[in-house]
Amino acid sequence: MADIRTKIPLADVERFRDHALALADEARRQLRAMQRGGFTIETKSDGSPVTSADLAVEAKLRGMTLAAFPEHGQIGEEFPAHKPEAEFRWVFDPIDGTEDFINRVPTFGSIIGLFFHGEPVVGVIEIPMFEERVHAGYGLGAFRDSVIAGNLRLHLADFDPKTPAMTVRVMSSARANFVRRRQDGARFDAVAREYPNLRIYRSCYMHLCAATGQTDATIDYGNPLWDIAAARIVVEEAGGAFRVVDSYDLDGTRLYNTVFGKPALVAKIAKLLRAIKPGKVLPPPPPPKPKRQPKPEAPPVPVAAPKPVPTERRLLLFKPVARPRPVLPVKPTPSAKPAGKAKRGRRPILTLAGPKPRPAAKPAKRAKAKPKASAKAKAKAKAKPKAKRA
Repeated sequence: MADIRTKIPLADVERFRDHALALADEARRQLRAMQRGGFTIETKSDGSPVTSADLAVEAKLRGMTLAAFPEHGQIGEEFPAHKPEAEFRWVFDPIDGTEDFINRVPTFGSIIGLFFHGEPVVGVIEIPMFEERVHAGYGLGAFRDSVIAGNLRLHLADFDPKTPAMTVRVMSSARANFVRRRQDGARFDAVAREYPNLRIYRSCYMHLCAATGQTDATIDYGNPLWDIAAARIVVEEAGGAFRVVDSYDLDGTRLYNTVFGKPALVAKIAKLLRAIKPGKVLPPPPPPKPKRQPKPEAPPVPVAAPKPVPTERRLLLFKPVARPRPVLPVKPTPSAKPAGKAKRGRRPILTLAGPKPRPAAKPAKRAKAKPKASAKAKAKAKAKPKAKRA
C-alpha cells in the first residue's frame, strides 16, 4: 500500500515542522521560567497530578496553532479535543513527566506531533532543562539540537545480534506501568531477565535517547496517544523501527504498548513481549475523595461593654494628718570576737583491726633560766678600777 503521507507536498511538511519548532521554543521558555518560579498543583480524577504549568503551556500551544492552522484539529492531555475528525490533527503533551516536573527532576519534556489520517507527519521531543531536542518531518529526516552535541542529522546504526545480552542497553518505563492498567507484570519480568542491563525512565527523555542511539531500544508501556505522539516519526526518520506490541481501550481512551529503537533489537523485544499472553485489564481507579472544606467560622458574638462602676465619693470634714510610725528601740548586739581557726586533730592510723590511736606527743622541754648573779659577784664587779685615759 502507498503511504498516504506522500500526498502532502514537501513544502507543507516543512511549514508544519517550522511551526512545531516554534511551539517547542515557547514550551521551553515557559517551563524553564516556571521551574525557577512557582506553580500550583492539583489532582485529576484518575489520581495523577496536574500543575498550572501543564494548563498554561497547552493553552498557549493550542492558541498558537489555532491562529496558524484554524482548519486543523487538536488533541491534548489537559483540554477536550478540538475538531478530532479533521484530516490534520495536532497532538500535545505539555509536560510529559509531571511528577518529575514537580520534584525538579530535569528529564521531563514536552511532546508535539502532527498526524495526517492517523499517520505521523511531524514530531518534536523537547527536554527544556537539558536544552536538548529531537525533531523530524516526513521525508525531511530527523535532527538533534543540543547544547552539548550541537545540531546534527540522526542516523541510527542497526543492532548487532551477536552483542551479549548483559551489555545490551534497554530503557523502559517502571514495572508500575505494566501493572497499573493491565496485569502485565510477567512481560516486564521477562524483559528484565533477558536484558539485565535495564534502565528505568518515566518520561519522553528515553524517547530522545532511542532516536539518538544513546540506548539500543526503548519500551514504553500503557500510554495514550499524546505520550508517544512524536516518538514514531522521529525514530523512523532516524533509521530506526517503531512497533506497537498491542493496544486496548480503558475508560474511552486507547492505550498503546510500544517498543522502538534499533530495528533488529526492536523485533526481538516485540517478539518476546507478544509471546506472553496479555493480562486482565484493570478498572480505572476511583476518583479521589474531595477534600473537606473547612467549616466557616461563626461570626463572633458581640459582647456588651461592662457597665462603669461608680467611684465612691468620700467627704472629708477635716484634713487628714499623717502620723509618724513609732520607732522601736533597737538593742545593740554585742560584738562577737572573730572565732579563731579550729585546731585540726591528728587523724588515727587505719589498720585491719580498725583505727589505731597515735601515741601522745611528748611535752616540749622548757629552756633553763639563767641563775641570778650573787651579791658577792656584784660587789666585785663594782670594785674593778676604770682604765685611765692617756
